[in-house]
Amino acid sequence: MKMMDWILDRTNPIMLRESRELVRSRFAVGIMMTFLLVILLVSSIFVIVTANTNKGFSLGKTLFQICFSLLAYTTILFIPAYTAFPFLKQTRKNGLDLLFMSTIKPRSIILGKMISAFWMLVLLFSVSMPFLFFTTFLRGVGLSEVFTSLFVLMITVLLVTMGCLILVCLPTSLVFTSLLALGYFLFLFMISGVISSLLAFSRFDFGHVMLGVGLGGLLFLPIGGALATYLISPAVSNRAFPLRLTLTICWVISGIVAAIADVMTTKLGDFIILWAVWSLFFIIFTVLFCNSEPSVLTPRVQRSIPKRVFFRWLVFPFFTGPVSAWVWCLIVGIISATFFTVDSDIQKGLFAALFYAFLYSLMAVTIRRIPFFRRFIREKYTWFIAFFLLILGALLPFIMDFILYPDEDLEALWHLGNIFDIMNDDQAIVTDHLLFSIILSGLFVLINVGWIFRQIAAFRPLVTSTKVEE
Repeated sequence: MKMMDWILDRTNPIMLRESRELVRSRFAVGIMMTFLLVILLVSSIFVIVTANTNKGFSLGKTLFQICFSLLAYTTILFIPAYTAFPFLKQTRKNGLDLLFMSTIKPRSIILGKMISAFWMLVLLFSVSMPFLFFTTFLRGVGLSEVFTSLFVLMITVLLVTMGCLILVCLPTSLVFTSLLALGYFLFLFMISGVISSLLAFSRFDFGHVMLGVGLGGLLFLPIGGALATYLISPAVSNRAFPLRLTLTICWVISGIVAAIADVMTTKLGDFIILWAVWSLFFIIFTVLFCNSEPSVLTPRVQRSIPKRVFFRWLVFPFFTGPVSAWVWCLIVGIISATFFTVDSDIQKGLFAALFYAFLYSLMAVTIRRIPFFRRFIREKYTWFIAFFLLILGALLPFIMDFILYPDEDLEALWHLGNIFDIMNDDQAIVTDHLLFSIILSGLFVLINVGWIFRQIAAFRPLVTSTKVEE
């Protein structure tokens, strides 16, 4: 009895509540019973219709294609909706405040939601398993293909469920979230068809498929969970720390895996190059968004700052704040671009893209700090200015050149400022992009040097004065 009490005390409370609601929900039970009835009718009709045909060695593959497609559409569309949409009501109207009044941590909320989605997936798999195994007796498909297809589908469902949780956690209005959800589920409908077609209608090296999908799930599921935790955490907390720590760990692990894959293959450098490009692509988006973090540390964040100077500056890039985020992005971005050694010109373009992102992020902070704009634009919307400047920097050179020189080709000088022109075939233009982005980024650092150093100086533990009564 004590052992059972110990297990129940340490079980995720959100998972317990979601599991209890799952077995009591008429909607969820109705979906499962409808799915069971449909797959039973389809299998029965298929066997009756094809009983007298001569395609005895391909009936199993055809029936597996049908059953797996039904399972893919049901799980990919139903499980994310049933997991995330009830959470949408909790994230609105101060619903999260009721959760945070208890000892439940934000990461426990997301983890509990994902565990409940996994158990729901297991229930649907258990319902369809007899029919999928029955197809192996009709020939044309083996157990290895059945298990591989289910594994890939499981990882896919968990990833799209995590994406749906991130969607409902976004700090946007209900109307905008609904529009995003509509587009997201149209995308899921397409993904369901792609997954069912690739796995049911094609033949792969299933060992490599399982390895690739498994590594992708191990990489993106923690990142998605950390991002969802960041979105629902209180703004006064140090919510950037677990996100950046998770990103750093996944970045290092994926780099090690890419290096090992390069050693094991004959084409050395391909995987590490792909890793570097995707890392920089992600860092560029992070740089444009991180300027919206609060620049003034709250007492709750200051209490978590280490007292020792060495550890304090070691964890500085992981803490909440735009300057801390810039330092982290600069370190990770420079290391990622340095590993791209296949072409020096492309490497220059990657560095130029990185510094262009810093340039537009610094420009957005500079504009937002002007008193006139500060009255109308809140700090958390600074990212919008950065993206607007990035688009303006890409379009304005072409517009000005067309107005001034309508009958001539685009001059090299007009390329500067366009982040989408960094992969130009002309090496001199790529070098100009790099120098232009570095010089202007340094200029805006000097413009905001006081603001930056105030944040660095404020990064110290909270000192509380104690009065001693005489």
